Amino acid sequence: GWAWASNLIVRGSEATVNQFGINLRATPARDAQNIGLIRAGSIVTVTGSASGEYLPVSARRADFSGPITLPDPDAGATPTPPPPPADAILGWAWTQNLTITGVQAKSGQFGTNLRSAPARTAVTIGLFQEGAIATVAGLARGEYTPVLARRADVANLAQPLPVITQPDPLPGGSPAPAPAPIHDTTPGWAFTTQITVGGGMAVSGPFGINLRDGPRRNAANIGFVPAGASMIVTGAAQGEYTPVRVNDDVLQKPFSPSLVINTTEVPAVNDPEPTPFGNAQIGLHASADPDISDAEVAEFTAMRPGMIKVLSFHNPDGIRKLAQQHPNARWVVRTFLDFGGRNISPQQFFNDTISDTERTLGILPGKDVVIELHNEPNLTAEGMGSTWKDGLAFKDWWLQLLDLYRKRLPAYRFIYPGLSPGASVRGIKMDHVEFVEASRDAIKAADGLGVHIYWSDVYPMATALGVLDDYINRFRGVPIWITEASNNKAGTAVHRKGMQYLEFWKELQKRSTVQGVTYFVASASNPEFKEEIWVGRGLGAIVGRR
Repeated sequence: GWAWASNLIVRGSEATVNQFGINLRATPARDAQNIGLIRAGSIVTVTGSASGEYLPVSARRADFSGPITLPDPDAGATPTPPPPPADAILGWAWTQNLTITGVQAKSGQFGTNLRSAPARTAVTIGLFQEGAIATVAGLARGEYTPVLARRADVANLAQPLPVITQPDPLPGGSPAPAPAPIHDTTPGWAFTTQITVGGGMAVSGPFGINLRDGPRRNAANIGFVPAGASMIVTGAAQGEYTPVRVNDDVLQKPFSPSLVINTTEVPAVNDPEPTPFGNAQIGLHASADPDISDAEVAEFTAMRPGMIKVLSFHNPDGIRKLAQQHPNARWVVRTFLDFGGRNISPQQFFNDTISDTERTLGILPGKDVVIELHNEPNLTAEGMGSTWKDGLAFKDWWLQLLDLYRKRLPAYRFIYPGLSPGASVRGIKMDHVEFVEASRDAIKAADGLGVHIYWSDVYPMATALGVLDDYINRFRGVPIWITEASNNKAGTAVHRKGMQYLEFWKELQKRSTVQGVTYFVASASNPEFKEEIWVGRGLGAIVGRR
């Protein structure tokens, strides 16, 4: 037959079928008769030169999933079958798991349940064993074909036999008609917990499913598969999804997410697929240095961020590449200024950061952006002691800065900066709870709250989540952005660290005011951050496989 070349990986005279399997056509045309579906991963032999989009190939019968319909102009000449054996068992077999040639039916992989009637809910008579041959006993009804199987070929035979629905006879003396040409199928991904898989096939659950174009909850919705519909399983599950092919006659258009009734927008249907765990996005903090390299851009691509944090001084080309590759991501832009032990007024901070900030925002028109004004102000390195003495003084300083920025950028939201978590350390930091409570009025004036969360092998994630819960309890209803988070100490394998980041993100879904997390940090030249760097360590790929 003819196989669509784009769905093959060709190596010399052989080709491997891709993950969705491939329809084998009778002629090199998209609307040609579908002979059958060759399973994903099967090896076929290329038998000649391409014709348009198609390659001529030969495939083993064993590599087909479901029935095979061969073009046979002489089908009417098939001889009348011999009478069935005296011990034959009449039953209804699922046509999809049979290979019918003339008036003979061969049971497919794992065998085929024989039922008392042509319905999935009918009583099971027994298992028509894999590879066994039966005689077609009449005309098919719906999904089922009546067959006469030798008693020896039926396992787990019910005793006594139930009443069997009698089939309509075949036309007088003529052989059983060949099965109708196989319909075209559409490949996609089905949410595994909403389907029942068995024998290379799957059935959609009681609410139907959305067919996605990728193994992700946010992948494009190809169409709706009604409840109880059959699908062909074409490969192994990836994450929460199973690759399948759905009959085009069954697949419906995607449901509209909403419709307008009397000027009010309401849901059009109950979406049968679970929504993502919660509202919190998972993301990554861009480089601690000014330059976002191409290697870092690739790391973002691997991790598939829903949120991205950049510093106002980052190179425009790097930010532009991130924006182009992740058009639906939400953004945190931190106004960056190195205090260096100086006493810096709100006006000077504004003057020194507004140009970089506006340049960065100019690359993100129309994006969902919040601006984090400053960073960890409870550290001496970030102004504690040189510009303000405590949280109360910082509150006054920050409110002046907020006023300057809001007058310049009235369309944007501004969040209070994340503090360095933990207790006071003389000469280094002030306790974050003491500091944030003293500057509570600044948080009231802000559009949200930035929070930093860290853990390690000796400081468990559960304890770190307790710090977050304390923030949530102190500032009820205030939107929270976790603008830095990581396992920041040695002792944890990279793979385990990546799994912890997924575990932490899932925990955030239980906390409704949390908007998302940007893990620290994509890259950094400072050796103090070596345990937190993503580029070159494979963390993006681990998190991206969620």
